[in-house]
Amino acid sequence: TLSLLSTRNPEVGHYKLGVRYLKEGDLPTAENEFYKALMFNKECKEVYLGMATVYMQKGQLDKALQLYIKYLEKEELKKGALVKTIIARGYIEQGNHLLKEEKFQEAMRVYNHALVFDKSLATASINLSIALSHEGEFSLALTTLEQALAFNQTQIELEKILAQQEWVLTQLHRFQEEQARLYYVKLADTFINQ
Repeated sequence: TLSLLSTRNPEVGHYKLGVRYLKEGDLPTAENEFYKALMFNKECKEVYLGMATVYMQKGQLDKALQLYIKYLEKEELKKGALVKTIIARGYIEQGNHLLKEEKFQEAMRVYNHALVFDKSLATASINLSIALSHEGEFSLALTTLEQALAFNQTQIELEKILAQQEWVLTQLHRFQEEQARLYYVKLADTFINQ
C-alpha cells in the first residue's frame, strides 16, 4: 500500500487505495482514504465519485447525492450527463420511499429534483403524477405526463405513461363524481332542514 503513495501527488495514491478498499468491500477504510485524498486536493473530481459510491453502498443517499453534485460541478459535459442521470435516479429512489409512506408533498418535491437533473426519465414523471393525483392536482399530473411523452421513450415507457394518464383521468372522474355527490347531499340536507 505504501508503494501507491508518492510525495508528489499523495491524493492519487489515497484515491487508488480508496478504490482498492471499495472493491474489497471495506467501506470505512475506503471512505477514510478518499477523505485523505480530498485533504490533499479538493479538485480531484474522481474522489467525489468514489466517496459517493461508498455512501450509496452504506445507504446514505443524501450524502451520495451531494457528492455526485460536487463531482458534476467539476466534470466535463459528456460525463456530466451520465452523473446527472445517476443523481436523478437517486432522487427517484428517495421519492419512491416517500410515496410508499404516503408523504405525497415530499415525494413531489423529490421527483421534481429528479426531473431537474434528467427530464427524460419516465419513472420520475409517472411517479410524480401519482403523488400529484393523491394531492388532487389532476391537471398538473396530466401535464407532467404529457411532458414525458415529448422525450424519446421506449415502447414500454410509452405504454406506462399512457396507462398512468388513463389512471389519472379515472381518479379525476371519481373525484368529480364524489364532489357532485357531496354537493347533492348538501343540497338535499338544505331542503330537508327548511
